[in-house]
Amino acid sequence: LPPVTLPPTTIPPSTTSSTTTSSTTTSSTTTTVPVQGVYLHKFTGDEKGDSDDWQARVKIEVRDDSGDRVRNPLVVVAWDGASAGSESFEANKDGKVEIRIDGLSDESVTFTVIDIVKDGYRYQPGLNNASASLVVKAPD
Repeated sequence: LPPVTLPPTTIPPSTTSSTTTSSTTTSSTTTTVPVQGVYLHKFTGDEKGDSDDWQARVKIEVRDDSGDRVRNPLVVVAWDGASAGSESFEANKDGKVEIRIDGLSDESVTFTVIDIVKDGYRYQPGLNNASASLVVKAPD
């Protein structure tokens, strides 16, 4: 038998397949601490002295949204007039603070509670039993 000639054949190049899988998992946990409302329960004032050198006194009482006293909150108060200023005052264990400003000569001084600060609480003026501003007039 005569030799058989086969047509040339092409062998396809070999292929390599690889798969890379990458996975990243990120997780975070947020702990929400419940925040309780705090408000002005009482805000009163009076004066002492004579009209050209007098003392304004205000008393503030803070409660939480359950009506309970708030221990030692900081009450941020501003006042106007010649002796204008602002300051944070620490209330006592019953949530009460008394502020006295001496040496006044103005006809009146307006006190305004700007904020009440304590961890776990947020000042909510809408709960106030008293206005956040109080005018104390000089003695007659």
